[in-house]
Amino acid sequence: MVGQADELRRVGLIGSGRVAKSRLMVLLEIAKMGGKARFNEILKGLGGESDVNKSTLKNRLDALAHLGIIDYKNGVAELVQKSTLCFVVGASIPYAYVGLLGMKGDEGGESETETAINLLAEQGIKFDVVYVATTPEALQSWQAAMSEKMWSRIKLLSVTVNEMNSIERMMERVENSLTELMRNYIVVLDCTSGTRPAGIAFYALAEKHRLPLVYVYKDRRVVYWLKSRDDLRKEIGL
Repeated sequence: MVGQADELRRVGLIGSGRVAKSRLMVLLEIAKMGGKARFNEILKGLGGESDVNKSTLKNRLDALAHLGIIDYKNGVAELVQKSTLCFVVGASIPYAYVGLLGMKGDEGGESETETAINLLAEQGIKFDVVYVATTPEALQSWQAAMSEKMWSRIKLLSVTVNEMNSIERMMERVENSLTELMRNYIVVLDCTSGTRPAGIAFYALAEKHRLPLVYVYKDRRVVYWLKSRDDLRKEIGL
């Protein structure tokens, strides 16, 4: 499966050329409006560009639709995948958390999942949906340690132990769910918990799809951004 940034680069939307930059600016205007915007809204947003007129914008939107980057019909353009571009421009759309969780040991305290979500909320990132990739048994082992509110929010991305111990199989297992979420949410990946291969798989998915990625120091209650908004802006040439 082709990653979002790889697809943008393949069709000439990430690069130093004039066409690439002009099309990327159109996409960013759509992203600023939550990933969906009317023709006149986009035109107004691009008003600072002297070469933008209705004909030019229509050509750009038609080209982006032909490339499969946007859906464009009845004068409305919508990003096929909103996650990356809406995140880099700080658009107000829902967030989705996708993390890992291993089997609970003898340690006390809350799960890494709950720690991550609470700490990110302090940074202004509140999640509408929470997905955890783990085995049903591992998730069940944490139930008594989780608040009722957190337990009720978690949606299980069920994987096997064998899958969690294979980078390739873990990527294959999670990727379809991930790309579906990217259509309507800003997805934040958390590679803190779980097995080492599972964590590497999440890092590889964040790299492939240009998604924000965090690691949480549970004892110190610190979130470390392995891929931040600034990192992603640089990666797509902003």
